Amino acid sequence: MFKHAFLLLFLGTISMSSSHAQNFMIHDSEKNCSTIMKYKEMSKKSAEPFYKKLMGLFKSNSLKIVTKKLKTKTQYYVDKDKLRNYVFLYKPLKSGDVLDRHRGELKNIMNQISIQDKNIEKLVESKSIAECRSLYDQFPVDENYYNNLKKSLKNNKLALDSVGSEIVLNSILELEEEESLYNSWTILYQTELNSLQEILNSPDTGSVVIVSHVSERGQLFDSRGRGIPREIFKKVSPSIHSINFYSCFGEKLLDFYKLGNNTQKRSSAHKRLDISYAKQNMNNDKLSPHLFKKYFSKIDFKGATRLQKLSLDSDIKDISFKKCELKINTNDKSADYFVMLNDYFIANPTHNRNIYSFPCYYLDKDKGNNIVRAYKGSGKDFSKIQFSIEVDNPIIEEYFYRTDGAFQGAFLNF
Repeated sequence: MFKHAFLLLFLGTISMSSSHAQNFMIHDSEKNCSTIMKYKEMSKKSAEPFYKKLMGLFKSNSLKIVTKKLKTKTQYYVDKDKLRNYVFLYKPLKSGDVLDRHRGELKNIMNQISIQDKNIEKLVESKSIAECRSLYDQFPVDENYYNNLKKSLKNNKLALDSVGSEIVLNSILELEEEESLYNSWTILYQTELNSLQEILNSPDTGSVVIVSHVSERGQLFDSRGRGIPREIFKKVSPSIHSINFYSCFGEKLLDFYKLGNNTQKRSSAHKRLDISYAKQNMNNDKLSPHLFKKYFSKIDFKGATRLQKLSLDSDIKDISFKKCELKINTNDKSADYFVMLNDYFIANPTHNRNIYSFPCYYLDKDKGNNIVRAYKGSGKDFSKIQFSIEVDNPIIEEYFYRTDGAFQGAFLNF
C-alpha cells in the first residue's frame, strides 16, 4: 500500500532474477544508454521529457472518498457531545531497535535511488546514444542495479510501515496545530484486535478511521501482519455513525467484510451508517500516506456535519447493553489465534490477560445454542501452549492438539 513515489525509468523490467539488490553497478554505457534512448523514443508523443511527465503524474494524483450509506433502524438515543472518535494506525509491533535498523537500511536505499534518479534525468536529455555515453561516466546508471534497489525498497516492509505510519500521524498533528479539525480524535498507534473489538462495541464510539494494509482479496491486516477476521465487523455499536478505511482495495474490503450491502438493517442511533474508503485517481488500488491529510480533513468535516443534523426522539431508548465476560486461560505470548462466540469475534487472547468482555446479546438464551470456537490466526503452527475457556455447564468441550502437542483449536457448546 504505502510507497513513496519515485521516478520509474525501467517500467517494463521490474522483474528480478536476484532476491537481493546488487551492491555494485555494472558500468555498461552502451547497454544502459540504449535502454534510456529506447524509452525516450517511446515517449516522443509527449511535449516534455517522459521522466517529467511521470513525475507530474505522481504530483497530480487526486483523492476521492467513496461512501456507502447504509440505512438503519433508529432505535437508540445518543448524546452526541459524549461520542468519541478513534484513528487506528499501522505502526509495526516491533521494538524500537528493530525499527531503527530497518529505517536506517531504508534511508540508505532511498539515497542510492535518488542518485540514480538524478543521473537518469541528466542522461535522458541526451539527443543520441553517443551523447549519452559521453556523459555516462559522470552520471552512471545501471538497469539491474536500479531495479534491485527498487525491489529492496519494496521488501523493507517494516521500515515502510514505520515511516508511512509516522507520515499519517504527523498529518493528524498538523491539522490539530492548524486548528482545522472539528472533532476530537484519539490516536492508537497500532491496530490491535482486542482494542479494535472493544472500540467497535463501545456505546460511546462515534466514528472510526482504520489505516491499514489490505490483501488483494480485501482482508485487513493488524499491526502484527495477520489477517483481521470477518466477524469483527459483524456487529458494531449503535452509537457509531461512520467507519472509514484508508487502505488499498477499498471496494474489495467492503465486499470481504460484507459492509457494502444493506440487506440487514442495523440498529442505530443514526438514520444511516456511513462506510467509506479512499480511492486515488489512478488505474490501480494503491494509496500514498502523503494524501492522508486531505482525506482525514474531509472525514472529520463530514462527521461534524452529520452530528449537527442529528435529530433525537425522546421516545427511543438510551444506548446501554449488559456486558458479559469470557474467561480464557493461556500462557501463549504470540497471541496468534482468535476466539469466536456464535460467529462474533471475542478475543485475540494473550498470556497477560484472561477476562474478555462482550455484549450479552451475543449469547443465545437457549441452552445448547451457544458455540465457542478457537482457531489459528495465521498459517504458523501453535506452540505447545496451555489453553482453556471457562463456560458454565458445557455440553461439549473439546481441545485439539497435534501428536507433537502443538495446540490447534477448541470447540465448546453450552
